[in-house]
Amino acid sequence: MRDQLIHDPRLHEQDLTVRVEETRVTVGGRVSTPERQRAVTLAAQELMPGKEIANETVVVAQDEPEPGGDERMA
Repeated sequence: MRDQLIHDPRLHEQDLTVRVEETRVTVGGRVSTPERQRAVTLAAQELMPGKEIANETVVVAQDEPEPGGDERMA
């Protein structure tokens, strides 16, 4: 399912994790826009109809540093 999500033309996000349980699918990771975050939920619902979708993705703009990164001002 992860491969299907990262290749979905609405997403193009490589930093996704997917955990599938009996009745629930949890998608995590980082996405670049709120629109792509919403698209994650829609795509997961299409791929796994009838399952609860927990979208735990975080929107991180392309120009923001990695979380926990050591950014220093010169």
